[in-house]
Amino acid sequence: MIEFDPIRHEYFEGGVLLPSVTQVLQRVGILDTKGFSRKSGNFGTAVHEATALIDLGEKTVEDYEDDPKYNYLRAWVLFKQIHHPEIMEIEQIVGGVEVGCAGTLDRLVLFPWDPRPWVIDLKTGKTRLWHPVQLAGYCFAAQREYRRMVVYIDGCGKFRAKTCREVRDHRIFKGALDFINSELQAGRRI
Repeated sequence: MIEFDPIRHEYFEGGVLLPSVTQVLQRVGILDTKGFSRKSGNFGTAVHEATALIDLGEKTVEDYEDDPKYNYLRAWVLFKQIHHPEIMEIEQIVGGVEVGCAGTLDRLVLFPWDPRPWVIDLKTGKTRLWHPVQLAGYCFAAQREYRRMVVYIDGCGKFRAKTCREVRDHRIFKGALDFINSELQAGRRI
């Protein structure tokens, strides 16, 4: 079973530290965090946590009416009202020693028009080229061929859904992971 340390954002299985999907992308230079502030990262995390509470039925979007997250949450609720996803998993940890990495799926859903499962990643920021590769990494860690979608939610209460279809995203992630694991085998740290 994979253990997750939310403070250090580290995954372990059987005492073995596993690189996260995000760390894999950072280490090889696909994801550059220099433009990200701690404040925006914390805000994105808070929005994710609030969407999870809403999806679990523990809160409603109205509970956040006077909160800076409110319009982002409205955007997520609007996406659900329009696309009708059946949420199968929320914040599901995937991966392990056997695949060499781990990560957390924001949502695993079924849509009425497709019997195949989709992994959805929620983003509160701008579109980045690495987002589809990140989702491919989650699919690799889960050892499943999920469909992939990024849902961008914004402070105006709007959303934009982007389906990720490029097969090369999977090759890019696998190459990055192979590089990281060769570094780890050589004794380098994540």
